[in-house]
Amino acid sequence: MDLRNNDTLFALMDDMYKWRVRSVERINYASTLWIERTRILHANPLTNNFDPADDVLNIHPAYLSGPGGGDAWVRLPLAAFPKKPLLDLHIEVAEKPVFRIPRRISDDASARYLARRVKKLIEELKSAGLGDIGSYERLQEVIQNEKLLAFLAGMCKFQTGVPYQVQDGDLRDYVEEKSVQEHWTGKLNEEWGEQFFDCSVVDNAALNPLLTLQWINKISWDGEAEPFRINSPDADVPAMLNAVMTLLKELRHCQSVENEKVRAAARKTMGLYKFLGRFWVALADCKLDLREPFIATISEMRTTDDIKLSQDTNAAGLWRQAKSALLMRDENLGPVVTFKDAKANEVSIRIADPNVEMSRNGGHFVTVLNDHGNDVTVHLEEIDQKELIFIYSAEQQRDRVVNVGFILHPTASIRVINWVVLGIVLFTTFAIVAGWRIFVRKLNAPHVALLLTPSTFATSLLLVRDASALSRELTKRIRFLTAGILSFLWFLAIAYYVFNQISLGIE
Repeated sequence: MDLRNNDTLFALMDDMYKWRVRSVERINYASTLWIERTRILHANPLTNNFDPADDVLNIHPAYLSGPGGGDAWVRLPLAAFPKKPLLDLHIEVAEKPVFRIPRRISDDASARYLARRVKKLIEELKSAGLGDIGSYERLQEVIQNEKLLAFLAGMCKFQTGVPYQVQDGDLRDYVEEKSVQEHWTGKLNEEWGEQFFDCSVVDNAALNPLLTLQWINKISWDGEAEPFRINSPDADVPAMLNAVMTLLKELRHCQSVENEKVRAAARKTMGLYKFLGRFWVALADCKLDLREPFIATISEMRTTDDIKLSQDTNAAGLWRQAKSALLMRDENLGPVVTFKDAKANEVSIRIADPNVEMSRNGGHFVTVLNDHGNDVTVHLEEIDQKELIFIYSAEQQRDRVVNVGFILHPTASIRVINWVVLGIVLFTTFAIVAGWRIFVRKLNAPHVALLLTPSTFATSLLLVRDASALSRELTKRIRFLTAGILSFLWFLAIAYYVFNQISLGIE
């Protein structure tokens, strides 16, 4: 039996709680270049989770009870990923390797699903007797707008960076023009009534609709009429964004009506819009026994953009850089994880590098923030230690996406060694500069050897020490500082010698 159709797929996506029992995500930080992530989904039998009256699976009972019955091909939504490249993706379902279907198909399905959610909201409005309000009519009109449908498709297809196949010089210049970004950020937020849009961000097409432009012109839906294209940004972009704003304002309005089903449908649709602007959904075709539970395992290596020390050049940023350099820690670290795609979600983060550990901040090793910047740690069950973070929640009202934050620094022994060597070099600097000027007035060769040899030896051992990638990233600035001061000391010693400030004899 083949159930690889959009009706079955959308039914599975409508309420993942019906079949996803538990989602377990394991994140290992082992390098500054990549992290290892493994997600394990525990699923109930698919036939146990749908009302037969809905006829979603369209399976005759005799098929399930017959010999070999229950086996079917199903297209499963398995995981959501940020819109950036993946490395070494491997998927197993029911202990069998499977392959994800192409992004073109999965992104098209996501766009259609988002449009379907809007149509279901329209149905909820009608069934609640609200078919005569303006929102009902405006939603019906806007969901048939080709410009909006093109935008939704472009938003789902968007990924960070601009691959060669979608490069469009004119549109790229338009999107990257600072005055254009400022214009649309101000205009959209003014129409929205609060700060929501930011057309300068590069990884979220829900907040920056301009990111979809280069992808819209590459949409090709098989078997359908030619989709909307952007020929003139000045003419086409305002019309498209006007349709987007109409949709979002009506979704916001529907969240305030008296009918609970309408409010819930509007909240779910708005949440889906925000989610698909940042993530794409991986689909895989699997052959399953619909009567049996199964486990799906998705493993990948993901590039890390968060293990980076502060690069701000303002006063506060420079202070953070100095503090991070001396304390050898990163204060802006942490992955973004999906945390509401099963009845229960748990995330464990391990530091695989024995030279690095987490630092306590305010009594805890971890903070968990939602997209609004609110700390939701108190609503979670958690374990936080120097090398392990574990968070878990089965609350119905938990956030769909959370940002896990923590501070990394080298182990105490590495920090102490770096501080001791830096201290030796600094005291040597004082001895050569201040001591020569105040006390000795003239150095001789034994003085120079006595002062420079220990510093040079200790610094050389520190700089050539075989450190791990994470440890090197966290200590690189203090090592550069130590090496710079040592270079300055040798420059002074050579200068003193050249200008006859060092005696070769012993006085």
